[in-house]
Amino acid sequence: MAADSTNMVVINTSPAFEIKIFSNPAHEYEIMIVTRASEALQSAPTCSVSQGGAAVPVTMNFLKEKYYAGSYRIDPDQPGKAYIDITGTDLFGMVGKGSVQFTVAALTAESRLSLKTPDGLATLDIATGTVSKAAGLYMLSRSDLDNGGTKSPLAKILPSLLKNTVSTANSSELVEVMPLEEVGPSSLRLSRRIWYTASVKNLNLKVPAEKVHLYRQVNGKWIFVGGVLKNDRVTAQLGGLGKLALMADLKAPVLSNVSPSDREKLEDSQPLLEGNLQDSGAGIDPASFKLLIDGFEQTGAELGSDGAFTYQLKQALSKGDHQIEVVASDKAGNEIRQAITVTAPGPFGINELISYPNPARGNSVWFTYNLGQRPDELFLSIYDASGDKVDKFDLTDANGNQASGKIRWDLTNRQGNRVGNGVYFYKLEATRNGKTIKSRGKLAVLR
Repeated sequence: MAADSTNMVVINTSPAFEIKIFSNPAHEYEIMIVTRASEALQSAPTCSVSQGGAAVPVTMNFLKEKYYAGSYRIDPDQPGKAYIDITGTDLFGMVGKGSVQFTVAALTAESRLSLKTPDGLATLDIATGTVSKAAGLYMLSRSDLDNGGTKSPLAKILPSLLKNTVSTANSSELVEVMPLEEVGPSSLRLSRRIWYTASVKNLNLKVPAEKVHLYRQVNGKWIFVGGVLKNDRVTAQLGGLGKLALMADLKAPVLSNVSPSDREKLEDSQPLLEGNLQDSGAGIDPASFKLLIDGFEQTGAELGSDGAFTYQLKQALSKGDHQIEVVASDKAGNEIRQAITVTAPGPFGINELISYPNPARGNSVWFTYNLGQRPDELFLSIYDASGDKVDKFDLTDANGNQASGKIRWDLTNRQGNRVGNGVYFYKLEATRNGKTIKSRGKLAVLR
C-alpha cells in the first residue's frame, strides 16, 4: 500500500513594528524612541531620523524580548516634517518596516504661522511676538506618544528607561478622558499664548462634559489650561508647552485647619479667622473665594497663592451664636460651601472676681476671675486698710491673656514679709483695645 503524503505550506510574514515616542524631560529637544517587534528578530532593528532630507542613524538597544529603544536630539534648525524609520529582520529572513512622523518649526520674534501635527488632528496658531528670541518647537502626534497608561503595551518598561523622567501619574482628583499631543520643549518660555485646536471625536464621555478641560503636564503634575469643548473639538490658549490631555475634575476643594473650630465658644468677639483650601485637581480659582458671616460677605477677605486665608473681623460679633461660611470653587467649577457655628461672648467686662477662702486663715488665698473677652493687659493689685499697695500681679503673662483664670497670693507683701491680720482690698484692672475696666473686692486675714 502506498503511503499517503501530506504537503505542508508555511507562510512567513514580515515583522511589524509598533513605534512610540516620548520626550526626555532631563534633556531639552531629546526624544526617546521605543519599538516593539511583532516577533523575534535576528538582531536589533536599524533606525534613522530624517530632518531636512538627511537621515541620522539612531542606535537601538535591546530592552527585553521584542523591545528596543534609542534616543534622538531634535534639530530645531531643521523645520518641517521629520520621519522616524525602523527596519528589522526576523529569524526567517523576512524584512519589516515601520515609520512615524513629527513636526518641527523654527520660531523667531517675527514668526506668524500655523503648525499641524502629521495626522492633522491638532493645530497651533502662533502669532508674532510669541518668543523673544529664536527657538525651535516640535509637535508629537497623540497616536505616536506613549502616555504610560495601563492600556499601553510599553507601560511596564517605560519607567525604567529614564532615571530622570518625571512621573506621568495623574492626580487622584483627575479622571483621564483622552491623551492628546505633546508640544515641546516644555522649557521654552512664551511671551504670548498660543492657540491650540484639536479634533476629539468619539470621546464617549462617562463624566459631565462641563467638567472636562484641557490640562498640561508640568514637572509631572497636570496643570489646568481650560479651553472650550464643543462640536468634537477643543480650543484653548497655551501659556506653556508640554504633554496635553483632556481631564475631568469631579471633586470640590477641601477645607482644613479652620480656626475657630465648629461649636467653639469664643473668648474674643473679633476673632482671627484662618483656614486652608486645597485642590490637587484643576486648582482653586482665587476669585471664587468668599467668607460670609451670618450670610453677609466680608470685604477684604482674600485667598493666598498657597490656599491659606487669614481674616481679622472688622466688627465685633454680638453675644450669641453666629455662622461663618467659606465658599470657593476650583477652576473646573466644583464648589465647596462649608459652615461652622461659633458662640460669641458678651461685651468686654468683668463678670466675676472672687477671693477664697475669705476670711483667709492659712498661708494663702486664691483669686479667680472671669471676663467677657480676652484682655490685652490684666493686673491684680492688693491694698491694706490705709490704701498702701501691698502686692501687685501681672496676669497678662501669668495666664496667657486668657479671659478667665486664677492666681495665688501667699499673704506676703512686696518685700516678702507676711502681712498682718486685718482687712485688705483688691482691684482687678483689665484693658482691651485701649479701654480699661475695673472691679474691686474686700478680703479679711484672720490667723
